[in-house]
Amino acid sequence: MFTLTRPTEAKLKTFLVEQKTLPLSYDEVGATHPEHLDIPSGYTKDHMRLYLGQGRALFEEACRLVSLWHMYEQKWLELYPKPPKIDEGTVGCVVAKHLGFYSVSSFKVIYRLDEENRFAFAIGTLPGHVERGEERFMVEHSGSDAVWLDILAFSRPGQPLVKLGAPFARLMQRRFAMGVQKVFLASL
Repeated sequence: MFTLTRPTEAKLKTFLVEQKTLPLSYDEVGATHPEHLDIPSGYTKDHMRLYLGQGRALFEEACRLVSLWHMYEQKWLELYPKPPKIDEGTVGCVVAKHLGFYSVSSFKVIYRLDEENRFAFAIGTLPGHVERGEERFMVEHSGSDAVWLDILAFSRPGQPLVKLGAPFARLMQRRFAMGVQKVFLASL
């Protein structure tokens, strides 16, 4: 959904009620799962692996930040509801402000992992999203005591306007990744 003004709370709530009943907008659900990783062809892959530092306390704090959707705490982005639950089936949306207009993109949480040395969850796009695909957010604590933030996504345009503006969509993906680095490194 594209608008010239920020959507009201009532519009966002109605939008999510409509999106909840819809199927995911792509077939390769779960392809980002670390146990059976299989990025499909025909999509653009984005991968960012960020070294955060060392130690169990840092791992736990990074997990806490990811569980609060800290990666979306960027001036041009807003989550609704804030923050969405990280339970399988939870539906939410991202409101992005760019070039003088707003885009609203819906998603569904498709899985969550909460293990001793790894915390992850993935969201899949719904028909109301500007793209089609999946994105995984993961924090890992390795055997060498290193803590990593790993974001993996595959996507392709889901709306005609996005197809026309593919270079701009790629720019927004890079902007998001750079923003994630900035907010995490400033918070830890």
